[in-house]
Amino acid sequence: MSGAISNWHWDFGDGNTSSDPNPVHTYALPGIYTVTLSIGSCTISYQVNLTNTGIDSPTASDWGAILQPNPAQESTMLQLARALPTDVTLRLITMDGRVAGTWPLRAGELQLTLPIGHLAPAVYMLIADDPQYGISLPLVVMD
Repeated sequence: MSGAISNWHWDFGDGNTSSDPNPVHTYALPGIYTVTLSIGSCTISYQVNLTNTGIDSPTASDWGAILQPNPAQESTMLQLARALPTDVTLRLITMDGRVAGTWPLRAGELQLTLPIGHLAPAVYMLIADDPQYGISLPLVVMD
């Protein structure tokens, strides 16, 4: 995989889709939804159990979370505009659901370098272990 990503396709599992790289989506009703991201021939799905529609949950954009560079080869850096109030573990998930790496992000930190040079070229998802923070970012690893 090489070059810039130009084709993002999100399916939110409720009939709505987006081609935005970092979309924001609001569900109308509680339920279990399968969210799918397709980039080229790579696809990853994540199941979301929405139990309360009365409270807005933070998203990655609420924390100003970005990965740079992305696509990347040897390392990428998670940058936050606002620090999280508690420690979290970040997991890098493969398209088939395996954990490819974990990193601690301490409360108050605004950046974290993620070494990824050992990973196979593919699309991964960086996810915070605590869903209340809504951090879920795609990462493309190139060779």
